[in-house]
Amino acid sequence: MSTDAAWLDRVLEQLTVDGQRSVSLDEIGEAIGLDWATADQIESLFQKLEARGFAVADESPESLAPLLAQVLAAARELRTAGLGKTPSSIAERTGLTPRQVRVALLYGGVLGRGR
Repeated sequence: MSTDAAWLDRVLEQLTVDGQRSVSLDEIGEAIGLDWATADQIESLFQKLEARGFAVADESPESLAPLLAQVLAAARELRTAGLGKTPSSIAERTGLTPRQVRVALLYGGVLGRGR
């Protein structure tokens, strides 16, 4: 089993609770934990969840928009300065927690899927 497959299985196991039919971005962020997930891994995760009948949703996505804007601004600043754009470096730059950065990035990925 590849590392990506093992990662995906571990995260899916944490998210797919009997009787629950939707998964929030916050729950996804919690399941991913401190791992850094690529866009392809997140896309695979969303596809697997949806294939199992789970909706990927958040009850208040508008509250995540300012957070995403803050994270993207910090990522651009770090890129311009030639520094790393890891969740921890973005968190350090913004004063957010790495978890908040991951949730914002997941939210951005969801927004990007609709295009």
